[in-house]
Amino acid sequence: MRTAIVVAALAAGVLAPGTAVADQPGTVSPFIIGGEQSPAPYTFMARLGDGCGATLISPEWALTAGHCVGVGSRLRIGSLDRTSGGEVAQVAQAIRHPDYQGGATPHDIALLKLSAPAKSTPAKLADKATDESPTRLLGWGATSGGGSQSQKLKQLDTAVIADSNCSSGQTEDPFDPAGDLCIETSPGSSACNGDSGGPALAGSDGNWTQIGVTSRGATGCDGSQPTIYTDVGAHIQWIKETTGLTFSRP
Repeated sequence: MRTAIVVAALAAGVLAPGTAVADQPGTVSPFIIGGEQSPAPYTFMARLGDGCGATLISPEWALTAGHCVGVGSRLRIGSLDRTSGGEVAQVAQAIRHPDYQGGATPHDIALLKLSAPAKSTPAKLADKATDESPTRLLGWGATSGGGSQSQKLKQLDTAVIADSNCSSGQTEDPFDPAGDLCIETSPGSSACNGDSGGPALAGSDGNWTQIGVTSRGATGCDGSQPTIYTDVGAHIQWIKETTGLTFSRP
């Protein structure tokens, strides 16, 4: 399936490419269960504090989940290890989407303004993800329901599935087809506590684009329900207006 790409650009030029949710804002949930340890770091992947993931989207901005605001003020960018290595950056300001109501609700997305520009290569952003699009999830979350966080970054290959799989009471938490993505899971393979705020990616090694932000899913991370990701493309205009970045199709 085709994913249309939007490239963030500063005035100086184009940027280089690069689950269960908490009950209350500032508390944490989603880790990756199943999948595999990432064999190499992702330059844009970041750890926010010691409880959430985030994605560097420009030298001065990162993207995470709204419910992750408050878990920490430091980003570790581009490392496989959640507590060492990579580039460390401080968060100067966190901005939740104005329509986010807290907890496990839609528009669960936030921007992090860094105190100084990061040197790591940011991710591209996608403006649309279609059903059955392959996607890769990243995170340091729990590797089993109720388990401990992974020290090393994990990845899981899955897919975006039809909204109907997440609508009409098929998930514990509310699903907004206009602003969320429904991500396929199965027993033993899903995002879980601690993966919150991390990315869902489309593409391939060396050419990844972010299509979603880990938001919410089944209690216990048992894979019985799809995981809900905030749709990056549906929030592109807000990202543009808040950051001052411009977006154009390559």
